[in-house]
Amino acid sequence: MKYIKTFFILNMLWLGIFSSQSINAQCDFTISTVNENTAFTQILILADSDGVIIEIINANNGTFTTAIGSYNVHALNYDPNDPPVPFPTIGDTIENTGSTSGCFNDNLVSDIKPLECLCDAATTTATYNPQPGFTVIYVLADASGLILAVNTTGVFVAADGLADDTFIHALHYDTANPPSPLPTVGINVSDVGTDDLGCFNSEFVTNPLCIALSPAPADSPVEIIRVCEGNALFASLDGATPMDGTGLTFVWYLNGNVVATIDGSPFYSPDEPGDYTVQVFSNIDCATYTGTGAFDVTEIIDCTDCN
Repeated sequence: MKYIKTFFILNMLWLGIFSSQSINAQCDFTISTVNENTAFTQILILADSDGVIIEIINANNGTFTTAIGSYNVHALNYDPNDPPVPFPTIGDTIENTGSTSGCFNDNLVSDIKPLECLCDAATTTATYNPQPGFTVIYVLADASGLILAVNTTGVFVAADGLADDTFIHALHYDTANPPSPLPTVGINVSDVGTDDLGCFNSEFVTNPLCIALSPAPADSPVEIIRVCEGNALFASLDGATPMDGTGLTFVWYLNGNVVATIDGSPFYSPDEPGDYTVQVFSNIDCATYTGTGAFDVTEIIDCTDCN
């Protein structure tokens, strides 16, 4: 006999997601739900962007602490007399939960709350794949729903108002039947479509991406050194050896203008003379390193015959 999972939850709603700064390279997200079946057992599941389970809270509310990255929260509401098999465990995938049997909400995998933990002053990009004939507008809003910035790229920076406990909403609407008003800075996300509903995604208001920013440690100095008898420059913490580039992004400037962004390597070979500076960002612990001064490159050395 084929086992059929029974859907016992109607319109599971999330009471809220609240973020707060934590220690370096970590964010706290406080989650709570309402409208679950109270006769059943409720748990919250934190998974990474690949669906791998990271943490489980055996309640309908609690706080997840995450590292820098993208995550999804899933709510499992199940019959304690007929729990899902396999039961969710850390390291397993969310898709595997209940793949054999069990009575639980059938929107466990698809009904998610997306979270993003970023370093201070970071840039984030939201994406939404539009259907043919539809347009996507990205909206940055505060916790009250007040719209801070709007664009069609999904890219937001600190200057747009990107901050701790802000949210990115994606409005996916029929280009031939748009809501009115469309999102604009200064109105609330709940105002969209109040004059003319048009046709747009129902989760626009209720299911945004939650942003939390992790504070960075104090800025650390970094020096620029030139490879002995070579053309390459490198960033150094001790004034002698290259930095370990693991998890680091090196941004090189010539006379104040960005000339290269290099991930994972502290080396850069200049193409023209001038004053070079460097700034380094860590994607692991949110640390930043700023050059102590400009390095004056007076000549470009041809190293093609160097040993």
